[in-house]
Amino acid sequence: MKIAVVMMTHRFDQSVLREFGRLRSGIGDDDEAFLLSDGSSLAPESVRPWICEFKFSEIASRARWIIGNDVLRNGHLAWLDFYDRYPGFDYYWLVEYDVVFSGAWKDFFDAFRNRDEDLLCSHLRTYSDEPDWYWWYAIEPSVGMTLGNSDLVRGFLPVTRLSRPGFECLKNAVSSGWCGFHENLIPTLFSVSGLSLLDIGGDGPYTSPELTERFYGGSSDHNGSMRWDPPILLPGFRKNFLYHPVKPLPEVFMPDFDSQGYLAVLFTHLLRSIRPVLSHVTKYHHCKILSVSLALEIASGHHLYEVKAIGRDAYRSGQIAWRCRFYLMVAHYAYAVGIFSARFISCTRKAVRRLVKSFGGFN
Repeated sequence: MKIAVVMMTHRFDQSVLREFGRLRSGIGDDDEAFLLSDGSSLAPESVRPWICEFKFSEIASRARWIIGNDVLRNGHLAWLDFYDRYPGFDYYWLVEYDVVFSGAWKDFFDAFRNRDEDLLCSHLRTYSDEPDWYWWYAIEPSVGMTLGNSDLVRGFLPVTRLSRPGFECLKNAVSSGWCGFHENLIPTLFSVSGLSLLDIGGDGPYTSPELTERFYGGSSDHNGSMRWDPPILLPGFRKNFLYHPVKPLPEVFMPDFDSQGYLAVLFTHLLRSIRPVLSHVTKYHHCKILSVSLALEIASGHHLYEVKAIGRDAYRSGQIAWRCRFYLMVAHYAYAVGIFSARFISCTRKAVRRLVKSFGGFN
């Protein structure tokens, strides 16, 4: 079995190059790694041997119509261009530049090496599972063919694997007139064509039991580790998890950037570094294992689904006097670092109330 691992990127800063190096170190002896770029940025000489460039104006002509004027929602056209150049692989992993895996990529790839599904991706949902998803309308089959709501399947494709038969199916479909948003088009096309689909994690209808919550968790629109927005500044809260979108500081600090959430994340990592200093406070509140970082992860709301699970397990095992002391601990830590602002407390209070409510309230 021969596999291509393709990182899609329009930038070549150090964080991207570092993750590409990690990707390359995770491939097998018969596999190959590539950088798929739109050519908008000059790649450094150190990675030129792995570069495969395309021009969007050229690949756009493959489709009957496209969404927008860039590759963002037309990613399948760039993928097909790559497949035309490198058709000799059995499977193709396609990884966006702003994906980070908090483990060894080899472990991730090996987990699926013996799986033969034609499409692997995250957040696979049918129309009935998620009828309010915005992009359901953005798909058209070939002329003369109709799709009903029961046919529609969507996925989230920052980390995707396609089989060679899958690429052939996609190539023929686009040639015959299929078009639309690739996160809707590819899963729906494969489903109605009788090809197989598998979710790489989460807890959706296409997730096998052994993969449930294994490589990612949460939703795709706010608090999941694999989501479209908001950006993740400091990934790695959970080992062997996929994170997207991970953005560098210059890209994060923009006018539309959620400053409240990211300040909380920044303080999370600050408190991790001074955790030993606050150990006496932890003992004072009889919470021996709950880390400072969890408190502010809750305040930021970005990893609430993980904290709920950890907290629930800790409470049930009797390791933490959780419900009656948790809010006091959060407030104490916030005060200790001088960020006891009204806005932060409001955010913390709401998050903790939701958490406590999920445990059945105070006793």
